[in-house]
Amino acid sequence: DNFKEYQSELLFENVPITSNEETGLFDSEAKINSLKDLLNRVNDSKNQIKDRKKFITKKKITLSNTIKELDKDIEYTQIEITKTLQEISLKNQNIADFSNKINSLDSQILENKKSILEYLTYIYSK
Repeated sequence: DNFKEYQSELLFENVPITSNEETGLFDSEAKINSLKDLLNRVNDSKNQIKDRKKFITKKKITLSNTIKELDKDIEYTQIEITKTLQEISLKNQNIADFSNKINSLDSQILENKKSILEYLTYIYSK
């Protein structure tokens, strides 16, 4: 016990640090700790920003790929629409052709009915 007290007395008696210097030393240590904390926060912020940048870059790439796929799909759809419009046009032409044939056949049927009626009238009148 006495040895520890004696050692403590010797330490404080032989230290050439004044109370002002001691306060300055503690202030310097506090400043160093504050700067270390600040540096740690800056590094943490840098890491967070790097992570966000990676995330945004991935999103950007994903969005670019999605836009490319959508452009391809739109192009394919436009081609399909053009084909469908051509098919509709062809079918409308076929419908018009069949309508003309139907009208022509209806005319022939009417002529044939008249001829048959005239023939029947002629036969029954005899």
